[in-house]
Amino acid sequence: MCSLILTLSSSSFLVVTTLCVSIELSTVVLSFFLEWCRLWGGFFASPAQMKVDAPHWKFAQMLSFMNWSFLGLAQNELKDLPLSCYPGKSPCTNNNGNVIIAANDYDEFSIGECAGILIVYVVGCRLLAYIGLRYIKA
Repeated sequence: MCSLILTLSSSSFLVVTTLCVSIELSTVVLSFFLEWCRLWGGFFASPAQMKVDAPHWKFAQMLSFMNWSFLGLAQNELKDLPLSCYPGKSPCTNNNGNVIIAANDYDEFSIGECAGILIVYVVGCRLLAYIGLRYIKA
């Protein structure tokens, strides 16, 4: 999953640099693109929060490649993970990683589906980069 996200990052850089005409424009577009992906990547807003608080922005989360890698990695790391609470704390409801996965709706897609979507993103970005090099930069 980590190698997929690294490949996808370099592929997105290739797309932006081949489609933009100047270095200045590609820097601005790439900064916007990375901030967009980081904002909707699942770190700040979980899929469960998006369904309740901002259902009209769900498409933004689906377009963020960081969202797909985060969902896959969260499932991989949290599944069946035993968690402990501090003694003396009020009721401990998150004593297992599966509870966190279900509460945040990280299991909306399987790990294989997330990896498959990342692969489709890589192929799409590489295809767009080829088109940009072949027809725009020529």
